[in-house]
Amino acid sequence: MKVFISCDMEGISGIVFSKEVDTAEKSEDYRKACEWMTQEVNAVIEGASEGGAESILVCDAHADGRNIIPEILSPRADLVRGLSCESRCGPCCYASFILFAHSLQAEGEWFGVWRGCIECCAGR
Repeated sequence: MKVFISCDMEGISGIVFSKEVDTAEKSEDYRKACEWMTQEVNAVIEGASEGGAESILVCDAHADGRNIIPEILSPRADLVRGLSCESRCGPCCYASFILFAHSLQAEGEWFGVWRGCIECCAGR
């Protein structure tokens, strides 16, 4: 089984203030939030691996895509950073986990930056 994990920072456990997700400020709060984000993705990677995943692709989907810390990301996964969503989906589409995303659907219509990924994955 192949798994695609796309993770946005809003909604990560422990994140409650906007300054924790502010990539422009690069505060200590933001750096800590990056650690939490990476740890939560690692938990999904561990679960997917235990569930039989043979290939795991992780997409850093917050802001400019440079928030997951590669040095502490599980070596069981490949990381895609800093690209548009459509190119992040790459070899669509695996079993998909979209973690902590902004609103994805309104009145039955997919919208926003996730549309290409959702349509790509839904067709597989």
